[in-house]
Amino acid sequence: MLVVPSTEARAATPAGFFGLNYEFKDITNGDILMLKKSGATTVRWTMNWSNIEPSSGSWKWSAADKVVGSLAAQLSRRTAGQLFVVDPIASRRERALAWGADLALAPEEAHEAIEDATGGRGTDISIEASGTASALQAAINVTGQEGTIVAVSFFGSKVVPLVLAPEFHYRRQRLISSQVSTIGSGLQPRWTFRRRDDVSFSLLAQDWLETPVTHLLPFEQAPEAYQMLESRPDEVMGVVLDFRA
Repeated sequence: MLVVPSTEARAATPAGFFGLNYEFKDITNGDILMLKKSGATTVRWTMNWSNIEPSSGSWKWSAADKVVGSLAAQLSRRTAGQLFVVDPIASRRERALAWGADLALAPEEAHEAIEDATGGRGTDISIEASGTASALQAAINVTGQEGTIVAVSFFGSKVVPLVLAPEFHYRRQRLISSQVSTIGSGLQPRWTFRRRDDVSFSLLAQDWLETPVTHLLPFEQAPEAYQMLESRPDEVMGVVLDFRA
């Protein structure tokens, strides 16, 4: 979920970001008022992934916000020879095909379809952006020899059971973490947080990138926004909370 700060909050904020890192259980109107008065420009919300995967192999995707996955896939489209998107929700698969994915697959059909499309080679790079053990396992299973699996999502403290043999070991795969709280050592000192933010916002303004935002709501309606993400996953993909309303 993206929070757009008010003009007054931005003017009063020193260079850089002022944010709040707090684990809300259920956000209330009092929390919203506190955040608005503080002028916070970044709000981090902790999602409990056990709600999405209540048991191994059993998925409950309705609470997941797929904005990150959609943006990662569209950025990959710029350089990928073939791009496969895996999403359990049909409307999101249709959107992926509309902006240029070669295949948009339901999880249960992904392995066989990717094997067929790659002639059995598997993918060169797989990006996991759902935060579920089953999706990370699926990424390992479809990634080819010497391929790379990128874990973009944050699993927190949950136990993530994985079957590593035979694919991970025999294919000599590489599993790496992509975490926004730091800049990778191989990119420093040329890349800074400021440069990364500038590039990110410039990409969002480009016409080829379809920003997967379906709803714009005033910040006071944050509880309603989270209820929408939970109860209407086919309709609601990304919600922007606007301080300016």
